[in-house]
Amino acid sequence: MSWTPRLRGAQPVYLALATSIADDIQAGRLAPGDRLPPQRDLADALGVTVTTVTRGYAEAARRGLVSGEVGRGTYIRQPAFAPAHRHRDAGLLDLSVNTVLPHAHAREISAHIAASASRGDAERLLNYQPCTGQSEHRAAGVVWLAAAGLACEADEIIVTAGAQHALAVTLMALAVPGDVVLAESLTYPGMTSLASHLHLEMRGVAIDQHGIVPDALDAAARRSGARVVYAMPSIQNPTGTVMPRARRQALVDVVTRLDLTLIEDDTYGFLVPGLTPLAAAIPDRTVYVASLSKSLAPGLRLGFLRAPSRWINRLTGALYATMITATPLMATAAAEMIGDGTAARVLQWKRQEIRARQRIARRIFKTDPARAVAMSPHIWIELGAKWAADDLATELRRRGILITPAREFAVVRRDAPEAVRICLGAAPDRQVLERALKIVAETIASGPRALGRAI
Repeated sequence: MSWTPRLRGAQPVYLALATSIADDIQAGRLAPGDRLPPQRDLADALGVTVTTVTRGYAEAARRGLVSGEVGRGTYIRQPAFAPAHRHRDAGLLDLSVNTVLPHAHAREISAHIAASASRGDAERLLNYQPCTGQSEHRAAGVVWLAAAGLACEADEIIVTAGAQHALAVTLMALAVPGDVVLAESLTYPGMTSLASHLHLEMRGVAIDQHGIVPDALDAAARRSGARVVYAMPSIQNPTGTVMPRARRQALVDVVTRLDLTLIEDDTYGFLVPGLTPLAAAIPDRTVYVASLSKSLAPGLRLGFLRAPSRWINRLTGALYATMITATPLMATAAAEMIGDGTAARVLQWKRQEIRARQRIARRIFKTDPARAVAMSPHIWIELGAKWAADDLATELRRRGILITPAREFAVVRRDAPEAVRICLGAAPDRQVLERALKIVAETIASGPRALGRAI
């Protein structure tokens, strides 16, 4: 076949070649079964040595993108996550799941897990562990959080089974049944579910294009007597808002003045590097939650919870009550990937892929209906008077696409706006995503009356 890679960035040419293969697979320019150019031909076309191309193909093979046979050539492999975008109901494309699977690094991550299991100390992997995690796992958490802009010590970190587990542990440790927990009026549904199961009362706080409104938080805390507030400053779920620095400082001021405890969910923070977490400004009153589910892969089920030292014992007790300790095998594999640079490469690829998918969405919807920045893995579409969000979701399901109406995120469901969240990462590649988003855009534009329905 005739294929020329797009070599970008300051990385070595062989790595740029492997990255270009991954990018073109996601863009649909390379398909399973396609044969890549012979190494010598590609080397001549690029003006590099054959050894460089050989290393690039070998790197792509290590990531599970290609396979090669002597005398036959190098071919694109079937994607590792090819069937994952399909809902359990046959034929439905599920754009309600907020994930970007590591297509370009899937087999590499799997290989890391297998290697960790085979060469690890069997007793340490299979026996009970310290509740907070092994020292090397917490040390990896220090490195991970430092990359997010939060300096901390290993004894401030607890290894958890993902962000959801970290949030559960935090609420169990810092609140008692009947307490009020404040959150953005549109918030992560997993948090409202947790509050319900723990018999806590969630109350929504007004938000705008910059995130939670500080004056509204002040008033809500004084009115309710709440001591705990949950917020997602970086790529808020579902709106995609990134809280600017001035708003962050205003929020810090309210939390400090009213002596509140802040639960900062930084699940998507890896997509907007350079923004300092709120926890860096008020570490003594913040529980900071980071997860590898979105940044690496959801199947790892690993997260890092950072808290002031005075709370660690209470949090550890809650962790013991739930699952005693995070899975040592996954923690070991994750620590190795953080240490050897694999995790950083996956993050870089995901940022590039999400940026490319956002460009598709913005081109299709033209008016840029989302508040989200270019690095958000989802878009938030406000429908106005044309569609009721639930009706649109029903119609799109009939057309084979699942999305999420705003009521699923509303702390008070009757106050939900007519809006929907659409996740960009769940489609297996950009071509599938583009076709789906065109159906969504056409459906919104047609309106329910054009379909013989009334709102």
